[in-house]
Amino acid sequence: MRFWKKILCAVLSLLLCATAAGATDTKTFDFSALESMEGYEKDAFDKTESCLAAVYGRTLPWGITVQGDTVDHHLIAVALSVIRSDAPCEEAQFLIGETVYAFDLSSQVEMGLENTGIILTESSLEFFEALAEAEEVSIRVTSDGDEYDDTYSKENLQPVQELLKITLSQDPLSCFNAEGLEMVALVENLHFQEMEIR
Repeated sequence: MRFWKKILCAVLSLLLCATAAGATDTKTFDFSALESMEGYEKDAFDKTESCLAAVYGRTLPWGITVQGDTVDHHLIAVALSVIRSDAPCEEAQFLIGETVYAFDLSSQVEMGLENTGIILTESSLEFFEALAEAEEVSIRVTSDGDEYDDTYSKENLQPVQELLKITLSQDPLSCFNAEGLEMVALVENLHFQEMEIR
């Protein structure tokens, strides 16, 4: 389990680099509510703090990371990553209730990323909100042409949901600074992640 946690940390850190931002006047993000969580870390060298919540299924470990800066207390990014050790995911589908949230991640694969993920943006907010309240989540990912499925109970989802609820309660999209918002817009405009609701 520690092995997968290390991989999740590494992958999510790479994804978060895509939205790293400098400081401007904006709403601050309060990390104090996350400090008691198991996945909380503070990096004095990088002047960042982050919290990882991971979920381990039969075949698809995945997790969510929230990262911010310790200088101006702005939110840098919120990202979700599903890990396949042999190849990146071209598509990730999440069945929550009767709704399927399908993400086309092929642009990330084409860019040469070894692992792929979903970043919190205006268009993906509905998915993250649904995930935070889900009773059960089934995931299907397409990786190198093959499909892999897994299902997670409310009990399995507890660490992810706790992190998401705390994060979403602070209106995270208003906590990004100008450069961070610009990077998120760039992710959307380049179709870095395309969400379809079915």
